[in-house]
Amino acid sequence: MLLTNLTALFTQSLYQFGPFHWMALASLLTVCAGVSAPLFFRHKPNWLMLHYEVMLWSYVGLIAAMFAEIAVRIPAIGQVVGGSQVFWGLVISASALTFVIGGVLIGRHKKRFFG
Repeated sequence: MLLTNLTALFTQSLYQFGPFHWMALASLLTVCAGVSAPLFFRHKPNWLMLHYEVMLWSYVGLIAAMFAEIAVRIPAIGQVVGGSQVFWGLVISASALTFVIGGVLIGRHKKRFFG
């Protein structure tokens, strides 16, 4: 994940720095925070909860990216008039739905594990 996120930040030769670069940066930060929790914060009482939260949100972001990618690969989207609006509508809708469902699941299981 670290390597994927780092390489995603350097795709400026294809595109200007844009929304996908910001999402890759957010993913990089959550992965770094999740990896650093057991390495540097094990002496803190809530290190496991921090690790749990950021690693799962990182995973939800990865799943959201997958669903957004699937959504925009639906045949004939590029042929629709105003395809850019359809593209961003699909990306935002797929991502938002994934984050809502992921947040509910993370919260539900967090209560079970941490009380």
